[in-house]
Amino acid sequence: MRLWVTLWVAVVAMLGVFSIVNWQALMAPVALDFIVAQVTAPLGVAMLGAVAVLTLLYLLFLVWLETKALLQFGRADSRAETERSMRDIVARLEHVEQALKDEVGRVSDLLPAQVNRPEPHVKRAG
Repeated sequence: MRLWVTLWVAVVAMLGVFSIVNWQALMAPVALDFIVAQVTAPLGVAMLGAVAVLTLLYLLFLVWLETKALLQFGRADSRAETERSMRDIVARLEHVEQALKDEVGRVSDLLPAQVNRPEPHVKRAG
């Protein structure tokens, strides 16, 4: 994009130099026909005005385009942040799940020994 900006600045600069050098010719009044009316005015100034309006429209378009791109980048960044936090939560849950499995395994290994061992204060029937 830097090439396009450089090119645009060069064209505008050449147009400015051309306008300064030929200012007398640009200011010469001529009959301008606007289909509905005819006006006597300097054609060069009218054309410079048209170029200025087109340049302004181009700059507004660039601002709109860059703003749109930044907003999309922001949405993508927030989605990436959400995905990162979800991966973090999943990793924590997997860690908790593994800890629970280990604890259940440990308890299930101890349980048969506890069931088969009689309590000292419980009398056996019989």
